[in-house]
Amino acid sequence: MQTYTHCSIGAVIGALGFAHEPLSQAACVVGAVAPDLVIAFQYAVDVLRSRPPLVNQPRWMIVMKEASHSLLLWGAVLLFFRQGVAHAFCVGVVSHILIDGLTHKGVQFTQYDSSLLWPFTRYRLGRLIGLWEYRYGVGVLSPKPFERVVLIISTLVAVKLFWHQYFF
Repeated sequence: MQTYTHCSIGAVIGALGFAHEPLSQAACVVGAVAPDLVIAFQYAVDVLRSRPPLVNQPRWMIVMKEASHSLLLWGAVLLFFRQGVAHAFCVGVVSHILIDGLTHKGVQFTQYDSSLLWPFTRYRLGRLIGLWEYRYGVGVLSPKPFERVVLIISTLVAVKLFWHQYFF
């Protein structure tokens, strides 16, 4: 899913999993978008240089993207941090990776996708558990209709949960 949808879903997970803990809720949201920060940097560089975004990814970015999107790595880190802000951050990261696993189905994006199982990059989690492909094309940021629905619903749920937690 797009980074902004991960943000909204991370807010719902943070509100549900860390009720009345604003720092942990914020950490969950930051964790939910953190794996895409490497990609966001490259996207910005490509746009500033008037190149098609994310079409030519340098080797360092591929390695960083693989590590930042590794369910095995972040699952292990999550087991290490069992509470607090670091735990909430890891929950957000793991939610991001699991959502990517469900939404990275398109074979046409194989060369751009993380395996989600680094260091075992030969296997593609999205090919194994993916339900649908969220992208129109490489570097295209507009959501498909289903993602729009998910974004709207998750944003409304997050606002309702935060409103209820902090204003009632």
